[in-house]
Amino acid sequence: MAAQQLYEGVKAAKEAEIKAGEEQRDAKTQELADTDAKLAEDKQDLEDTRNSLSADQKFLMNLKETCQMTDQARASSAEPPQPLAAESQGARYFALGFYFGTATPPLPPPTRTG
Repeated sequence: MAAQQLYEGVKAAKEAEIKAGEEQRDAKTQELADTDAKLAEDKQDLEDTRNSLSADQKFLMNLKETCQMTDQARASSAEPPQPLAAESQGARYFALGFYFGTATPPLPPPTRTG
């Protein structure tokens, strides 16, 4: 009778160990799946970031070229045309109106003569 109780005790302990091992295996399997999903997401984020960086670098290079051409065009032109005094004055008043909240639509620009 004592041997039977001893056997039942050992059997219950081993079954508990097996169950704990299976639970640990399931947890590790889930952790591996989560890690694999995070890795795939991070790889996609890295690719997107590299593509964005490449596009930004191309844009910056194009912007630098455009600025350089604009600077060269300004330097090569004689004297830039000066705005009429009325246009300059009107733009100033209109800008101040926006600042103080009293802006009204501008009048059509005066025609240049000469």
